Amino acid sequence: MVTVLVLDDDEKIRNLIVKTVQLAARGKSCRVLTAENGIVGSEILIFEPKVDLVISDLCMGPGPNGIDLLSDMDLRFHKKSTPFVLFSGSIADEDVETVLVYGATIIRKANPGAFHQIRTIVGRLFCDETNSTRADSGLRAST
Repeated sequence: MVTVLVLDDDEKIRNLIVKTVQLAARGKSCRVLTAENGIVGSEILIFEPKVDLVISDLCMGPGPNGIDLLSDMDLRFHKKSTPFVLFSGSIADEDVETVLVYGATIIRKANPGAFHQIRTIVGRLFCDETNSTRADSGLRAST
């Protein structure tokens, strides 16, 4: 079973991402966990033994933002190899550099193909689960 964590403080966007993930799963075994802020997301990452993909908004309140969560994936949550997608309306150049250093994917909400990109990434998870080659799936380091 694939587990996806979706973090966004905007309930409508969060629900759209969840529906996009479910559509991409196409009836395959997929569990979608949601969090409305970085505090709840951090708790899930601490206590959930297996998260296959994190899709997070950049700016959420209260608590850690998307980049904070990304930087904590290794040190705090011990999930460094978990693919991470930062889904944001806008992002500063210095934040882009930080995100790319961590090997995450950036999807801009204003991009007309943003939800298609999410479907593609989730689809790759299912291919990887079938082939047991998630580490080389191409889910990291793209914008």
